Formats: sequence, C-alpha cells, structure tokens
Amino acid sequence: MPDPQMMIFAGLVLLTYTSLVIVRKHDAWMVWAIAFVGASFCLRHSIDVSAVRDFAPYYNSLLKVKYGEVPTELYFEPYRMVIFQIIILVGGLSDQTQIAAVYYIHFFIVTAFFLWLSRRPNITFELKLILFLGFYATIAFVWLRAGMGYIASCFLMIKFAEGKWRGIKFALPLFHASTIPLVLARTIENYRLHFKVIIILVAAAGAFVLLETGYAQYLTYKIERYAETSAKRDSFNLLLFNLANIAVFFYFAATSRRFRTNFIVLVLMATTLLVYFVSPIMGVRMFPFVLIAAIIQGIPFRRFKALSVVICLGYVPIYFARFDQILS
Repeated sequence: MPDPQMMIFAGLVLLTYTSLVIVRKHDAWMVWAIAFVGASFCLRHSIDVSAVRDFAPYYNSLLKVKYGEVPTELYFEPYRMVIFQIIILVGGLSDQTQIAAVYYIHFFIVTAFFLWLSRRPNITFELKLILFLGFYATIAFVWLRAGMGYIASCFLMIKFAEGKWRGIKFALPLFHASTIPLVLARTIENYRLHFKVIIILVAAAGAFVLLETGYAQYLTYKIERYAETSAKRDSFNLLLFNLANIAVFFYFAATSRRFRTNFIVLVLMATTLLVYFVSPIMGVRMFPFVLIAAIIQGIPFRRFKALSVVICLGYVPIYFARFDQILS
C-alpha cells in the first residue's frame, strides 16, 4: 500500500510543477518555483533512502570506493565516482549518512534540472509535463545511473544546439550507456540517408569487433542481466506504461510533421521498441530519450490543446503509480 504522507507530498509536487509549466509571468513562476522546491524536499525527506529500489548496489559501490576498491562499473560511469569521492572527503560521516548524501545530491540536481526545463522557451507544455509525470519519481529517487544520463543529455544537447560545448556530447555515454543511440543519431542526423545507413552499419559492425573491450563487455553484461531477469521485472502496470508511451508517440506523430519525420526521434523510438523485447523495463528506460529528442530540437505541438491536456491527465495515474513502485 502506498504511504499516505508520501502521496500527499507527491500530489503537491505535481500541482506546483504543473503551475510552473503553465504560468508565464516571472513573479508568479518564482512563487511556484519556491513551492515546488519546498514540496519536493518534503517528498524527498518522507522517503527513506534505504527503502527505495536498487539501494543495495549503490550502497555497496560506495563502500567499495570508501575502503579502497573501485567497482568495475565506475570506470565506465566516472561521474558517480566523483560524487562518491566528494562525499567520502567529508570526514566524520557514517556509511549510512554518506549514501544518503549521494541520494540527496542526485535529487537536488534533478530538481534543478526540472526547474530549468520548466522555464525553457520554445518547449511545449506537453513534452515538459509528460517527461515529468512519467519519469520524475524514478529519475529523482531511484535511477542514480540512468537518471543522470537523461539530465546530462537534455541539458548538454540544448547547449550544443546553442553552439556551446559541442565536443562534450561524445562523453555522454560515460554518464550512462543508454545515451549511445542519442549521441549517434545526433551526430549523423544531417548526413544524407545512404551515409546514415552506412555509418549505422559500420557502428554495429564495430560494436561486434570491440566486444573484447571492457566497455563492450560491460554493456553485454547489463543487457544479458536485463534479459535474464525480464520475467521478474515484468508486470501488467509496466505493460500499460509502455502502451501509454507508444500511444503518446503516435499522438505526437499525428499532430506534428516535424516529430514524425525527425531522424533522431525515429531512431530512438526504434531503439525503444527493440530493447523492449529484451526487457520491458529497458523499453521504459529508453522512452525518455524520445521526449528529450523532441525537447532539444524544440519540436512544437500547437494544435489540439484540449486533447493534449487529456493526454497529460492520462499520465497522472502513472505518476502516482510510479511513486508506489519506487519502494523496494
């Protein structure tokens, strides 16, 4: 059963963020921003860090780093090593306090990201709200690995579009391997079709050639693990979530020509469907990149506003269900 206090705070977070996305005036936005941060912090405080899913692997990784061992995965996701080292440098903290600090740092970064996103111009409210409704719970409280990949991808790719820090995009897979399709598609989007096909085929062939590298072996291990545990991770609620995401894709495709003809969006949606057959949870984890692709390119959805509101409202039950599912 969901915790009533947690759900009350989750409802306040939803209310305040929806207001952030809708309001136009700066003063009103600032008031709702303060309310959103306050409600989000209360929500974070109401959830015991050790009670969330996937707590044990992160805790064990921190302990290994603290006592002189570097887990293999941290070589491929060095940002998490940096956070661990910063926390470890603060003396006098217990192991439990240190891992809690890691979760709180992650939470504050995610909260800052959604605040920034809510204020971005030329991004329609549908994209902002659906990304928030479908994934805020897990990005902010559970997915320390994938969550940072989403945030880094969205923030940095927008900066690349503004002509800043373009070379950094090739470092995005060091946040999380799921960013690879986005980086590849973004890199070749302006090439002619036959060059795109050739590059994708070469990249696929290169992946097989490089199977002996540590990073490739790490990716293979993660994919095999998801495939082996797919039955345990599967559920009717997860199926409904995937179907809702697919329905949203078709809705966006029907209402925006730019969306349905966008190379990056199509590559990422194809990747989402492909990995779904490995594990439904992998399908869920890839779908945010479809939304991020539309966000970073400012794809508009200006027709059928009433229907857009209905679509967003359809994600509200998913939003609350996700909070119920973050507890182990």
